[in-house]
Amino acid sequence: MVIIVQLSNVFLYIAFAIVSGYYILQIFPERLRATITLKVQTVESILISIPILLAVPVVNVINTLTSQFGAKWSDAFTTVLLTYSAGQALIGSIIVVIIMFLLSRMRKLSTTAVQFALLGGAVLLMACASWASHGTSISGWLGFVSTFIHFISVAAWIGPLFVMGWYATNLPDSQKLHKWFSPVAAGAVLLLSLTGFFLLTQVTQDYFNGWLLSYGQLLFIKHILYVPLLFFGLRHLVMLSLKKPRLTEPQLKRSFRAESVIALLIFGVTGFMSELEPPHEVLRTLQAEPVSWITQFFIQEPLSQYQLLAFSPGPIGFVLIYLSLIFFLAGLAILLLTRGTFFSALMMGLLVISSYTGVMISLSPGEIYVDNTSYSEIEDAIAASHPEQSTIDVLWEDIGSDIAYAIYTVDGTDLGLEKLTVNQEKFTRIPLSGLVLEGGFNRASTNGTQTQRFETGTWHNPDFRFAYVTFGYTDYPEATEARIIYTGETVTTPIENQTFVSIIDRDESWYETHTVEILDDQGEVLDSFELDSMSGGFHH
Repeated sequence: MVIIVQLSNVFLYIAFAIVSGYYILQIFPERLRATITLKVQTVESILISIPILLAVPVVNVINTLTSQFGAKWSDAFTTVLLTYSAGQALIGSIIVVIIMFLLSRMRKLSTTAVQFALLGGAVLLMACASWASHGTSISGWLGFVSTFIHFISVAAWIGPLFVMGWYATNLPDSQKLHKWFSPVAAGAVLLLSLTGFFLLTQVTQDYFNGWLLSYGQLLFIKHILYVPLLFFGLRHLVMLSLKKPRLTEPQLKRSFRAESVIALLIFGVTGFMSELEPPHEVLRTLQAEPVSWITQFFIQEPLSQYQLLAFSPGPIGFVLIYLSLIFFLAGLAILLLTRGTFFSALMMGLLVISSYTGVMISLSPGEIYVDNTSYSEIEDAIAASHPEQSTIDVLWEDIGSDIAYAIYTVDGTDLGLEKLTVNQEKFTRIPLSGLVLEGGFNRASTNGTQTQRFETGTWHNPDFRFAYVTFGYTDYPEATEARIIYTGETVTTPIENQTFVSIIDRDESWYETHTVEILDDQGEVLDSFELDSMSGGFHH
């Protein structure tokens, strides 16, 4: 089912490119745009396919809830559509497509107004797709806005290029095309780069070691493919700006097609990335996911637990990286100084292959991330893994004979839970045991509580299938208990110093959606809220 979801995402990006490219071209006067062979009925069919493609991951989630968690189909259907971002995106896309389809049939009433309305509808569809993205799930509204701008930028640049390259019977004069397409493409590239950098820092905090994972490998390939895409974009910017046309119309169309093929490759890579675990926390992800077979192939030796990567190019790696520089310069010269497309594309292909292979063959096993230092105070043990200027305040601690737990704050903002070993009254951090809720201390209600479900790792008890860890902070100083209502069981845990933690081991797999109630000493509910996720932040 995963491969079907990945393929649906690939076709979704292609559908967006065609639809957005078509509607962008339609808002310009005929003298400034190409003559397109795409029929309105074809565009409408592609438009209808967008919610169908967005429904594929929704069906996958529903199938998971019914087959693995034993949910009723009707309950799973309702839950996914109303509470999951993928379901909400699907509902939004269906509404937008219906309105766009009706508007498309009304084009004779006001051609210009209808075309702008249809383009606006395409933008709303991109907003729906962005709502169900990795960036949104990790960074909330900021991630949504960045992903949305990223989506629009790709559509504004690649959409018209794709349509003109493959569906145009004739292109306008290069100077006329330059007046609107070059500024649009240049602005799109700028926004694409800025939002791409932001999403990279949010989704992949450790880019280099992310290559240990399949997601990181595909992300690296995507970024390498972005280089020839930029080169072809630069070529078109220069060629279209010349007063005397340098490329004939067939040559320009072939060049547009070459750039669009590179974009399709990037769409394909992005589509397959969509269903993989992003390397937001590499070592933590490796507890549940194996090292990428590509990385293992190039390293040619097993990695130890908690081991990261190192970059140490040998003779072969150095030669390949040097060749990639030659292909880089040769490709750029051929693109800008000649009219042909074949040799330009060949140089770009060799650039991608040599640079990727050169970098990967230069990887080797790096440091093993384990801190065995013992500390006399819990605060010192926790602080050792944070920046030196950080202020650590322990709110609650439970010290046993061999294991200790602590809830703490970082700079009065983040809320953390740490598990440590105890030996002769000294504390040692357990690798990959730190949980952190960003902003959890200075936010109220649901933002101050987090639940994580573990099937492996330091919090997991091998005698059971799952470990459920819930911890949080409440704004109510009079609160004495927290009642956590999971789908399979209700757990009550004491609140001390306005903090609480619950660690339970069970064989049953429960829904991610669960309720937390904050109680006073009379059993009265002071606060109640619902959490719809059992995943969260992690600290090394």
